[in-house]
Amino acid sequence: MSKITGNLNKDWELLLSKINNIAVKMILKSVAKPIEISSEKIVILFKDKSIAQKAEAYVNTPAFKGTVQDVFNTVPEVQIIKD
Repeated sequence: MSKITGNLNKDWELLLSKINNIAVKMILKSVAKPIEISSEKIVILFKDKSIAQKAEAYVNTPAFKGTVQDVFNTVPEVQIIKD
């Protein structure tokens, strides 16, 4: 179990490394941009609205919330921004 370090890139890479769904991991690595990771909130930016909608559905699953809990020992609100 880790804690949020305050280093956006390090925290993002740590979170991505723990996601078991390969397809989701690849999408997040390639087209998502982390904006904020804190104990209160995770904000992720997507340029493509259809991918953002799929990501929004995924981040509300127990699998994703469990991964966040395992990695950061907290379950912050996850906000998806569509650019």
